Amino acid sequence: MWQESPKVPRVYLLSTHHEVDMQSQAAKPFNSPAGLHNWDGGMYAVFAAITITIIKPASVIISKHRIQASINRRETQMKHDVLHYQPRKFWSMYDPEVTCPFEERIGDLGDGGKWVCDMGLLHQPCVVFSFGSGGYDSYERELSGRVKCDIHIFDPSPAASGMSTKAMEFGASFHTIGLGKGVASVGMWSKEQSSQESYHLKSLREIVATLNLEGRRINILKIDIEGYEYEALNDILETCNMNIGEIQVELHWVDRNINKHSVTKDHHMALIEKNIHSLFAKFRMCNFYLFSKEYSHDVEGWKAVELAFVNISAISSYTV
Repeated sequence: MWQESPKVPRVYLLSTHHEVDMQSQAAKPFNSPAGLHNWDGGMYAVFAAITITIIKPASVIISKHRIQASINRRETQMKHDVLHYQPRKFWSMYDPEVTCPFEERIGDLGDGGKWVCDMGLLHQPCVVFSFGSGGYDSYERELSGRVKCDIHIFDPSPAASGMSTKAMEFGASFHTIGLGKGVASVGMWSKEQSSQESYHLKSLREIVATLNLEGRRINILKIDIEGYEYEALNDILETCNMNIGEIQVELHWVDRNINKHSVTKDHHMALIEKNIHSLFAKFRMCNFYLFSKEYSHDVEGWKAVELAFVNISAISSYTV
């Protein structure tokens, strides 16, 4: 059982046999009868017959058992080949692996909102990159009202034509740049399929260099680019040397870089499944763990999910 301290933020009271001083982090045996225990000027409720500990703040709780159980379940399902071509059931192989006790949903209800692991980590100087706005700004606008980060919004499509003015209203910067490689059509971010406009895309490294942000951590990377996220993420996670705290992505049951006209429907589905498995393996390799999964509110048949990953090597964590 744990209880958050009323005086010092992000302090846990857990069942154990030692007290850890928050300042010196020196462990001391500690047992207390029911009543109140005064520590560093704060009062903490103590329950009868329970020994407690006070540990340093942790934004993520990592359960090795939970992670291994998730891996075992996924391997079993893949072995028996029971979920092929069923997006609704396929996503059950990937559930949150770690817990963020202070996670919050930022932005509108439904499509557009995203889960953030710990808003308390977003203090100056912090950087937020948001790719694919589609003209909506509820997420970025709420973030700007809560934290003083440098917020950059990216979208080259006509759907975001008014974002430059909107972004200025809450101190964000807007860029008509698309994330990825090569060229993408307007359908990447917009439902206006009648237009055949295309856009040259840039990799995340190129964008960071263009904005003179080399050496800065991207505290939050939000990606919602309608099926082009696979190529973009594979590039970002290729070497694990990008300094990123959290990645929030809407992952679609479609990969725009696969030519659907050159393969059968079943083959296309199989390629998407393979890409998803490969992508999750890269997230794991780069120490990104899933802490939130939410089915998209605007896509029928669970063909898209909102996923949020936290880089456990970039923030404080507690392993059990």
